[in-house]
Amino acid sequence: MSRQSRKAYRFRIVNPIPARFNGVPILVCDLADGGLQIEHTDAFVRGSSGLVEYTIPGKTKKIRVHGTLVWTRVADQLSDPPVYRSGVKVEGHVDALNSTIDFFLRSGIAKIDRGWREPTAKPGEKPAAEKPSSESTAAAPTSPAAPAGEITEEVILLIEEAREQLARSYEESLKWYQRARFSLSEESVQKETQDIHHREDVLAVWEFLGRSVEIATIASVFDRRR
Repeated sequence: MSRQSRKAYRFRIVNPIPARFNGVPILVCDLADGGLQIEHTDAFVRGSSGLVEYTIPGKTKKIRVHGTLVWTRVADQLSDPPVYRSGVKVEGHVDALNSTIDFFLRSGIAKIDRGWREPTAKPGEKPAAEKPSSESTAAAPTSPAAPAGEITEEVILLIEEAREQLARSYEESLKWYQRARFSLSEESVQKETQDIHHREDVLAVWEFLGRSVEIATIASVFDRRR
């Protein structure tokens, strides 16, 4: 798969693989061009940088990539200890990550998330997205939407930081806005966002946060800050 194709997609690992972040045990759950999602039981500080180390299943060579935690949240509050899910932006050895993605896809270790397929457009044409399957859309992590007056400061801060991150990096924002446009091929997303102002901005943040915050909640925070 070309890098241009990889930029539009997220890849779900069928069986999350054991890894380490700065020596702390984690699981790698999703991969993307320039980033990955991890689960862990140790609480990490958003913005912290470190080395992610993992071994490709069936291989002995260790892969090491450097990255920064751009978001983190509690994924399972009922477990003891709590399980966290975080997004890591890879800042070094990106080629090693992309090689991992290609190998995982070929070997069936990972699958394209939300039912996307590799674009097969002619030069100058926009690639078409495959309609999502019910199984793939259910895999995306979500949180219950909070009424406008009940959105916690933590969630507001998370959304604002995501907006600032996209505003700071033009190249980074292109990737997430492309995913936002692709998400509109999902009928449920179209219906939910048809009356939302700055729809693509809201969806870009939604995708950046791994769909971990409801669209309505993000839109409400946007309306507050306009």
